[in-house]
Amino acid sequence: DNAPKFEKEFYEIDVDESLPKDSQILPLNARDLDKGKNGRLTYTIIESDSWAEDYVGILPNSGIIFLKNTLDREKIESISLKVKAEDQGIPPLSSTARVKFSVKDTNDN
Repeated sequence: DNAPKFEKEFYEIDVDESLPKDSQILPLNARDLDKGKNGRLTYTIIESDSWAEDYVGILPNSGIIFLKNTLDREKIESISLKVKAEDQGIPPLSSTARVKFSVKDTNDN
């Protein structure tokens, strides 16, 4: 049984505050060399800034991080998360990656 592995241990990207709710902002991709059920992955956010859960979520089967609400640079400068990819083996194996989103200001007058 092999543990899943993310392409990187740390992802850092800029996110434009003008992106609408439900925008996909980062597809995380972990690989598991196992076949069948043992190679099927589930993604979860296991640590985050206290306000992060109001703004971002993750699609558990694909690892895509998306916006739950629009962002405002004046309120939030960045969001940090720790994401886990876990396989369906017995016992399940997992790995983690850290993600930091910096919010870019776009709609100042």
